[in-house]
Amino acid sequence: MSNDNKGQITSLDEGNANLNRNIIEDGVPRKKNVQNLINGVLALVAVAIVGALGAFYIMPDQSEEEAQAQIKQDEALVTKQSNDASLADIMANIKEKEEAERRRREREEQERLRREQEERDRLAREALQKQEVQAAVAKTTEQPVAQEKDDRDSPEKRKLEGVGLLNLSSKGKNSENANGLSDKLAGGIYANGSTRQLRNRELLLIHGTQIPCVLQTRLVTDNPSILICQVTKPIYSADGSTLLIERGSKVFGEQKNAIITGQNMAFVNWSEIDTPNGIRIRIDSLGTDSLGASGIDVWVDEKWGKRFGGAILLSFIQDALATGSQIASRNNNNNVVYDNSERNTGRMAEIALENSINIQPTGYANQGQMVNILVARDVDFSDVYSLK
Repeated sequence: MSNDNKGQITSLDEGNANLNRNIIEDGVPRKKNVQNLINGVLALVAVAIVGALGAFYIMPDQSEEEAQAQIKQDEALVTKQSNDASLADIMANIKEKEEAERRRREREEQERLRREQEERDRLAREALQKQEVQAAVAKTTEQPVAQEKDDRDSPEKRKLEGVGLLNLSSKGKNSENANGLSDKLAGGIYANGSTRQLRNRELLLIHGTQIPCVLQTRLVTDNPSILICQVTKPIYSADGSTLLIERGSKVFGEQKNAIITGQNMAFVNWSEIDTPNGIRIRIDSLGTDSLGASGIDVWVDEKWGKRFGGAILLSFIQDALATGSQIASRNNNNNVVYDNSERNTGRMAEIALENSINIQPTGYANQGQMVNILVARDVDFSDVYSLK
């Protein structure tokens, strides 16, 4: 086709068998086949479907593995955080215990220094007081005997001593009695007192406190025995703010000395108190009655029959022998002598009386009897209790 025929439509009626329908009228051939294009599209769709199916079956396994890995990572993180928190708590507890131990040691050191200082002060005061007493005694003894005698003989001295009506003469026994009375009426020389500030009154059981309790064991004074009594009311600190000894606490004591004739009180030393909280308190104090008198009221068996019964019986036997001897002598006009029997009987009575007269009486106090304990010294509870 020539350039002149470009753009013109060729007639279909032309019987040109060689006409190529794939060539555009402008004479440019087509570059793609439509069928190939369709096949490519179908292939892409198939690949997409296969990829989707593979992703559907493969992705869940990967997601599950990732989820497991994430769970393990979270658990490891939580465990680490818990360990960190536990370690922090442990370190805080250790620091708190160390701080408490340090404060306790500081208190103990301060208390030890305070006691040492008080002991030094006490020894210094005692030494000074001893020197003052010795100086006063030396000054008194340095006075001449003659001058002392002249002073006593003077009316003024006798009036000052209060012996003017008792002693008209400075000689003889009356003078000695008068001087003895003067010495008894003279005031004694005593050590100077001291004061100190009571510390920790809220944790101090002050001396002089009375602890009422009821006996749980029977007291018999023939032999040394251990006694137990139970506190009947709560005991508070010196300022009344802190409960120190609970009601129901048990007190342990000892009775060592037998009573003698004429006594009706048994001496008991109470040594320790055990509280329901497991606190053991050393008191070493004495037992008293309800009015504070030393000792415990007891019923006394004087044992008069054992002490004098044997001697009285032997005396009766001696009198019976003497009476029988007299009756036999009057009836037979013979002198029947029972001197040996009488003497032996009298001697036996003396021996029996000597052996039995020293029998000690026995005192009895039954369980359930109320007694008091008088605290003899201050007891500090700061070693076992602390206030918040």
